[in-house]
Amino acid sequence: MAYKQAPLSEVIFGFTYKSRMFSDDELFLMNNLFSKEFPIVEIVAPLIIEDLRNFQLFPIINPTLTGTTLYRRRTSDRNWLLQMQGNAIYLNWIRQDSVPVGNYIGYNAIFDKFLKVIENIENLLHKSLKENIYLLDLTYQDRINWQTYKNDLNSVSEIMNIQAPPIVSDSIYNNIFSKYTQKKDSLNGFGIININTATSMTGNQVFRIETIYRGHPLTSDIKTWFDTAHNEQTDFFTSLFKENVLDSWR
Repeated sequence: MAYKQAPLSEVIFGFTYKSRMFSDDELFLMNNLFSKEFPIVEIVAPLIIEDLRNFQLFPIINPTLTGTTLYRRRTSDRNWLLQMQGNAIYLNWIRQDSVPVGNYIGYNAIFDKFLKVIENIENLLHKSLKENIYLLDLTYQDRINWQTYKNDLNSVSEIMNIQAPPIVSDSIYNNIFSKYTQKKDSLNGFGIININTATSMTGNQVFRIETIYRGHPLTSDIKTWFDTAHNEQTDFFTSLFKENVLDSWR
């Protein structure tokens, strides 16, 4: 990676299926399968996954597809999160706020671990998980301590290639919230870009930048789709920040 000190905080790979892929019994078996590798378990409501149709985002909330349960399993160090529900499976690599930047293990390592999870489930259930995929998902999250560069959010355009709202008073902004969608022909899908302010676990004020690239498989070659999404994610990251900020991360 060109920017070894980039504030990358999370990378997520995922499959969403056209129909329900895992029965309740299969999810129970999958949950047990990963109990040692991911010993911390949470059982919560299913993920709501959004699909872009024309210019509108539609959430997939059909219980017939999702089931009623999402199994969330974490490693003991909380650096990995595995999420499994009736119509989807996701793997997250996570850098905790208390962990300094520069510890990113790399796209290839995370992708390989995701494929290993898929392979283990295929061996358990004796069926292919690379068929009947509706959406592929590659998400990157960055958390930048903007106060390192500027004292207030009105100067955000000096850090990133975005603009704060027009100044209508002498007040200084406390928070910024933005959400964009874009068509991604190269991925047979779309992108969702979320740029929000937040407070880190260590009390710092940060920008939370989430770029979700999601699309329908172009061929049976899953790796080509993810590699393309990864390259486009890298290009977007480079175009988002000012050159002096990028230089500070090299």
